[in-house]
Amino acid sequence: MALNDLFGMFNDKLEEVFHRPAWDANAARKPLLKGIKTAREQFEAGRTKAPNRWWTVSNDVVALEVKVGGKTFDLNGKKVNHLPSDSFVPFLDKFKEKVEAGEFDEELKNGGEGDASVVIPKARKRAPMSDAAKENMRQAALRREAAKKAAAEA
Repeated sequence: MALNDLFGMFNDKLEEVFHRPAWDANAARKPLLKGIKTAREQFEAGRTKAPNRWWTVSNDVVALEVKVGGKTFDLNGKKVNHLPSDSFVPFLDKFKEKVEAGEFDEELKNGGEGDASVVIPKARKRAPMSDAAKENMRQAALRREAAKKAAAEA
């Protein structure tokens, strides 16, 4: 009976939590920051035919539809927001500041649940990896590291 008390503390459901990578705010922000930078560069260069563009302009009004990972990232509770074209670059600058300051972290962390009305798709669950697959990944990482060292020494 004493072992039942001891073993009763185990929880097999925690294995998934144990193996889940820790949430990294910088990694979560990276796609959004990259999109902001790209949108600004495209807008300032007047590249209206760029693929996966977040914005369109008509009658000096910008329609902004932020997309991350192929999904729409709702802002202000809407899929598409409109603003004057002369306010677009300042908006992008402020948006970048807010993302970098972590004001969207809660929404990013919770897969879109939060006060900022931002929707980000949740990460897909991976199937368990075999030991052979893990070893292959480890070996590939070692090869990449060796190649970096060799390139740095050259």
